[in-house]
Amino acid sequence: MPGFHRVVLFSLPLVFFTSVTPAQDTVHVITDSVSYCNELAHQLADTLRATSQKPPERIQILADAGKRLCQRGEIHGGILRLRRALMLAHQGETQD
Repeated sequence: MPGFHRVVLFSLPLVFFTSVTPAQDTVHVITDSVSYCNELAHQLADTLRATSQKPPERIQILADAGKRLCQRGEIHGGILRLRRALMLAHQGETQD
């Protein structure tokens, strides 16, 4: 039965690799849309409003550019800048 052992040995790694994937990981799909741009802009405004200080210039520049790009229909670029500004704003909260 030498052929049987080869089949079992080659099929074991496949079982191992397919069973390693965690079941609790979820995938969030977000479409590039004007409504998502608006949602990010509102989240950023709320985050910045919660601080008593003026936002750093870098965050303000990213936010303004993101909103402007979204208004011109360049949704993907606008979302990238708004998300970056939001991330930087959240990092600033944790550093205080």
